[in-house]
Amino acid sequence: MSLDQILSIPITIQRAGSTPDRYGNVGLDWSTPTSVTVLGWLDTNQRKMKEDIRDRDELESDGNAFLPAGTDVRGTDRLVINGITYQVYGIPAPVYRPGWGLHHVECRIKRYAG
Repeated sequence: MSLDQILSIPITIQRAGSTPDRYGNVGLDWSTPTSVTVLGWLDTNQRKMKEDIRDRDELESDGNAFLPAGTDVRGTDRLVINGITYQVYGIPAPVYRPGWGLHHVECRIKRYAG
C-alpha cells in the first residue's frame, strides 16, 4: 500500500493569528484562524487516556497525525479531523526514509474534553 493510499482523511490545519495583550506581549488569537486542508491519517492511542479531576472532570486522549511531506504544521496549530478539534502537542517531525528523502510529517496531537 502506497503512502498516497494511506493518507486519505481530510485534515484541516488551523493556525491562529496574533494579537498583543494589554502589556504589549504578542499572543495567539483564535477568533479568525487561517485554515488549509490536506489529506492525512490519524492514529489514536486509546490506551493513553487520562481523567483529571480537580474543579471539574477533564478528559484527555492523544494520538499521531501523519501528513504529506512538506506540510507546514506548527506546534501551536490545531487539526480538525472528522469534526473533532485536536491541539498539536510538541514539535512536528519530518520523517525521512532511505531512498525517498522526506517521506511524511508526523505530529503528536491531544484532544481535551470537559
